[in-house]
Amino acid sequence: TGAELFGLDAERAALAGRPFRALLGRVAPGSPLLPVAARTLVGCALAGYVCSAVGVGRPYWAIVTAASLYQANVTLSWNRTLQRTLGNLIGVLVFAAVLPVARTAPLALIGFCLLFAFSAEALITRNYWLGSVAVTPMALLVLEYAGSHPAGELIGDRVLDTVIGAAVGFLAAVLVTNRRATGRVERALADAERARAHAVQAL
Repeated sequence: TGAELFGLDAERAALAGRPFRALLGRVAPGSPLLPVAARTLVGCALAGYVCSAVGVGRPYWAIVTAASLYQANVTLSWNRTLQRTLGNLIGVLVFAAVLPVARTAPLALIGFCLLFAFSAEALITRNYWLGSVAVTPMALLVLEYAGSHPAGELIGDRVLDTVIGAAVGFLAAVLVTNRRATGRVERALADAERARAHAVQAL
């Protein structure tokens, strides 16, 4: 009936709206995730704008670089920045070495892409910078499926995107801080200590 169909439509609309409302709730003022979201938004936007202003052909690489840096604190973000930058720069050298061979035949291109994809999956969770070494040539070789691009242009864009994305992304991590994190950690430690004392007393 019409009433049943209206009820189904209302239920579907409510279900469709929940993920968006849940996301807004997680980044509401006072939420511990708000500084993380703000840091990511600022860093990625600035990285993209700076690359576009410089004239780099693929600013989305800088955006991805900036987004990959953010960790729980500035020290960890700095470590990730070094790992990402080093891995990408070495990966560019690997790409330059294998590109002439990859262009000899379609099967060679496919084989290198599979090799780097497998290497990235195997390494990225164990050693981030080694995983980045594999991801970078794979990302550059994938562009070859649409046709050959000047190698110098690809290498130059990737290096600039990496350096700009890492620098701007880390700057955002330094500037957009989470000053409430220390208080939350202290409260969590105090709660854990009270729970431990209560467990000892109960035993």
